[in-house]
Amino acid sequence: HARVGMGATRQDVNVSVRGGSRVEIKGVPQAGWAPALVHGEAVRQVNLLALRDELHRRGFTDPEKVAVEHCDITEMVAQSSLDVLKRENWQRFIDDDKRRPGFEMLGSRFCVRAIRLPRLAGTLRWPGQPGHTFAHELAGRVRVIACLDQEPILLHSEKWPDYKGASRELKRLKKKMGCGPDDAMVVVWGAEGDTITAAEEIRLRYGDATLGVPQETRQPFVDGSTDFERILPGPDRMYPDTDSPPQRVTGERVEALRRHLPEPPWIREERYTAVGVPQSTTFFLIRRGGARLVDQVVEQGAADLRQACFFFGERLKGLRRGGVPVDRISTETWCEVFRRAAQNPVLFEAWKPIVSLLAEDPQQTVQGAIDRLGLASPADWRETVAALARYRQPDHPDGTPAQRFRFLMGLAMNQLRGKISAKEVARALKATVEEPA
Repeated sequence: HARVGMGATRQDVNVSVRGGSRVEIKGVPQAGWAPALVHGEAVRQVNLLALRDELHRRGFTDPEKVAVEHCDITEMVAQSSLDVLKRENWQRFIDDDKRRPGFEMLGSRFCVRAIRLPRLAGTLRWPGQPGHTFAHELAGRVRVIACLDQEPILLHSEKWPDYKGASRELKRLKKKMGCGPDDAMVVVWGAEGDTITAAEEIRLRYGDATLGVPQETRQPFVDGSTDFERILPGPDRMYPDTDSPPQRVTGERVEALRRHLPEPPWIREERYTAVGVPQSTTFFLIRRGGARLVDQVVEQGAADLRQACFFFGERLKGLRRGGVPVDRISTETWCEVFRRAAQNPVLFEAWKPIVSLLAEDPQQTVQGAIDRLGLASPADWRETVAALARYRQPDHPDGTPAQRFRFLMGLAMNQLRGKISAKEVARALKATVEEPA
């Protein structure tokens, strides 16, 4: 009786090394992945710390010392043999994903952008996690933050793809960007505004590299590798839901929301306890959501608070366990049930058949249920009691007068429950038989 297999449980694995930072690997779907992921992240952090030391040696001692230069090279590579640099290939990718300018992408003009990284030659192929380089770190940021996710995300001068005329094209691009022997170059493509965002994000990621290991949330893969998911928020930082548009929060709006907040559980507990409701019943109502219904029938249905608590917290459990779909009854119908019971308390003695009928047919009205069950007060009910009193056979041949009285009372209530108060029936029955001792 348990779910097993991939995704049945999800763990967040936090990893750090001495001198590094806490990195959260989010949503690991199988515990068996953890050793490889922890190992890979530890290796990644050690390598990033070594890169930090190398950047400091080159004079990049803080993020402000990192600068990049970028340029639109769309026309320059228009005749390239590399498909990812062609507008028509990008357009097919956009059409297949049904992406829209101004929504999923920043603008509609296709752009190929080259980014020069002064004095950073050799850092793009710097080792990161096993099987990856620092260029993979840049690609993760570009994919998530600049939304440029057409594979291979980016190209770079330290591992340029092999195709016809590749070396000649790379040499031409480096010359265009003014790259010297100590410089590196990255190329990205997509919507023009997104390529500009990508250039800035690459600069920011190199700035983070001067500090060591940035705090991140990373996505796990089965081979033990990870990729960037989002910046890990600090203890004093909150960020809004990125899937929702921003909304202005005014003092008036806050006050309106506060007025409609539900009552805190501890206040409800005090209020229910004050009228004699046991703590176990109170906890059940608060945990299972029944407290809201209790308060509504008290406010709108003129119900007694203690009676409503016991009804929803105790009595209704039996019907629910018996398969009666009581949760189909609407709040408005419950309020009407209690309103009728407040006007005619004897109806509450027939609550089980009334509730069962309303649950089986949610379209049924309370008055309709009362009519179908024949719960109108009969004018000749005293004659019914008198006839039963003449029934001389007791429950047991050797029964006491008290046993006989209870037996006759049961017969009477089988016919009159919900129609006449049990107290009135008992009073009428006692008038016709010997009062039990």
